Amino acid sequence: MKKFLKEALPELKKDLFKDVVKYILVAILSVIGIWLLKKINPLNAFLRQEVTISYYILIIIIIIAIITSSFLTFIFQNQKYQRLKKDSLTDELTGLFNHKALPIKLKTALDSSRKEKKTLSLILFDIDDFKKINENHLMKGGDRVMEQIGAYLSADSRANDILCRQHVKGDEFILIATNTNKDQARMAAERKRKEIEESEFQVSKSGLIKVTVSCGVAEYDVSADTVDSLIEKANKALLIAKGMGKNKTILYEGGN
Repeated sequence: MKKFLKEALPELKKDLFKDVVKYILVAILSVIGIWLLKKINPLNAFLRQEVTISYYILIIIIIIAIITSSFLTFIFQNQKYQRLKKDSLTDELTGLFNHKALPIKLKTALDSSRKEKKTLSLILFDIDDFKKINENHLMKGGDRVMEQIGAYLSADSRANDILCRQHVKGDEFILIATNTNKDQARMAAERKRKEIEESEFQVSKSGLIKVTVSCGVAEYDVSADTVDSLIEKANKALLIAKGMGKNKTILYEGGN
């Protein structure tokens, strides 16, 4: 989040500076206009009264205009901030949460799990031999596979589950499975693994290939785990799955 603020702040400050300059110019012109109006002193009493009324009306209009402009500026700036924030936490290719969002989302989920005393598990999906896919079908073909795998993993997912792409150019996805113990997570990961194995993936307009994934599963230990340690557990299980020939689901057991 700090990095996002560092990236977004210059643009927001630039827009805010423009708005401040506009307000200052409006205020200066308003003051000049009011001063000129105040200087007018018609001999006719009726005209003098009209000028006085116009003077107060002008002040009211200026105050309303400044308040309205400030309110609209706040709304637009907030919308822009939210848009920049969303873009910074979203993977451009898959539309899922990205590696920046992962630690934020995972920490929130862990805190909630600890507070509500509910189980939570992590599933790490890694596309097998993704480098070969890129070599055989170019980066464009690899990107298409990534998009489709992301869609498979997010399909029929529960509302509270969170799916992230772990690296900018990587082939890994992490699913934060809330209110889910390790056995439930293992079964869910295995179901997705089989679904992907039995499917075909488009790498070009007419090209289809078979793809498999390896899965590492770890359950959150409230008394010991942090964001990093839980990810490390899932990664250890994933490495075992890779070492056993890939296309497997492995549950982390202490000591591996």
